Amino acid sequence: MAVMIPPDFILCDRVYAQNLIANDCISAALNGMRTGRLPVYYLTNRPDHPFSLPQFYIYGSCTIIVQIAGPFYPPSQFPGGYTANIQGIQAAPDLVRSLALQIIDRCVLQQNGIGGFGTLGLGNLANLVLSTGVTPSNTLPDHWPRSVGFITVQLSNYRSPNRYPGDTDPYVPITIADAVRVHPEAPAHKIRSPSVTTQWNTQAARMSRGGSLPWWSVPFQSSATDQMSYECSADLGSPDPTDCTQIEWNQLPSSTAPKSNTLTVTPESPTFFHSNSCSLAISSAGVSLALTWAQIRAAVASLINFCVQAPGNLPRGGKAFYSAPPHGGGGGAEIRGWNALPPGVNVTVFEQKNGWVGQGAEAGSCAWRAIQGGKGVGGC
Repeated sequence: MAVMIPPDFILCDRVYAQNLIANDCISAALNGMRTGRLPVYYLTNRPDHPFSLPQFYIYGSCTIIVQIAGPFYPPSQFPGGYTANIQGIQAAPDLVRSLALQIIDRCVLQQNGIGGFGTLGLGNLANLVLSTGVTPSNTLPDHWPRSVGFITVQLSNYRSPNRYPGDTDPYVPITIADAVRVHPEAPAHKIRSPSVTTQWNTQAARMSRGGSLPWWSVPFQSSATDQMSYECSADLGSPDPTDCTQIEWNQLPSSTAPKSNTLTVTPESPTFFHSNSCSLAISSAGVSLALTWAQIRAAVASLINFCVQAPGNLPRGGKAFYSAPPHGGGGGAEIRGWNALPPGVNVTVFEQKNGWVGQGAEAGSCAWRAIQGGKGVGGC
């Protein structure tokens, strides 16, 4: 579950680690990480410097990784050769260690040993976007100013930095989009159309947690060819993010499941998944369609990111559906949130107030009947 510390955040997700032992992580933080109340410079590519990044603190099952995020990595780490190289970021070591302990509390202790990451200094990027309206669609990778860099602290059980969450996790652009949304007076709202918020959310839909596409990459498609809409609504209730991610991780088959292992959805028989307060419905309008689990998981992941875990908001339900005009691009592309579903399919996440009534009876439940009737689930 994401917890905003505007505009910084902490995000917990099994992509980053599973089966972490809390005492291992606490030992790595308290016995390994540096301390100090005064800011120091954290530098990249300076192995002789005491605060050179990345830093690794390993104890037992747990690895804490401190990194700098931003379009500054050399070609050896990110193919494509981003040449702008950050000189350093100032931060107090005590703040970095404190962030690690907060992540341990929220992810390992409160969510059964999963990993995650947090940001420190994301306001550098947010302030630039608010003041200028800059987006990945109008800025080349080597044109971003060095001031947009920030620090990430990651909990992992990997021994090498094969995850760069501050660069590649879609929750970063989602958070930037939300920062613009909640500041309607900012210059970013007066600059261009489509809105800056829309463009950052569009970038998030192209990314995937654990993937390799960074937030600063120039989009490979214009926003006009995006095929999906994600609509969040308080009428769909407030499902607990932990319950919804349980569905994503424990009930949906892997994206790498054989192509023959598909789900056929029909207008008469929606497919439901349920965990405590959260229900997920996959339905079709008018036709029977076979979906791969890669398509379903891409839509569900983006829907949870945009609605259930939305920065600065109470969790909300939401709907994902195809919304492009006919022949709207994207054929053959890798499945991501922007191109997940074909026309006629809806994926809906909503709060189930009355508990699970079973796959066969769920279509007749109060919540689903209310949704189908265009009403909210609040009366159930």
